[in-house]
Amino acid sequence: MKIEDLHNIQSKTEGFSKKARKAFLGALPDCEPEKTVRRSYGISMSGIWITDVSIMDRRSVKAQLAGHGDYRAIWWKLNCTLHQFFKPHSTLEHRMHRFHSQHHALTFFYFQALREYRQIFHAIKSHGLIAGIRCAAMQVKHARKEQL
Repeated sequence: MKIEDLHNIQSKTEGFSKKARKAFLGALPDCEPEKTVRRSYGISMSGIWITDVSIMDRRSVKAQLAGHGDYRAIWWKLNCTLHQFFKPHSTLEHRMHRFHSQHHALTFFYFQALREYRQIFHAIKSHGLIAGIRCAAMQVKHARKEQL
């Protein structure tokens, strides 16, 4: 058997002597050495698949306990309690659907309010208080027009 005809699977299944196995493995092309990538200062990314990174995910309970979560677990419990109070015979599926629809609605409301606030702040910073009031009035007028 020639070296060119062998591959990694055969190196484990064929009955090679130590010398032949060493020669075979030595004939395989070398891979590039791993580049050391750092997740943060002092923490390398090698072995990332066995590293617990749930504390970095803001949605996880570990991040919540560490103090930098997004309070999704508390929001879920509050939503379930209120939904169970107002609709005692609802299923878990209904509660999950309601939770996600409310979460999305509040998230979109938050982003829209933040965008409007930034527009008003920029108008006041650039052109003065009267321009900020005018910008806020235009936003209210635009919101009323969208509701109709």
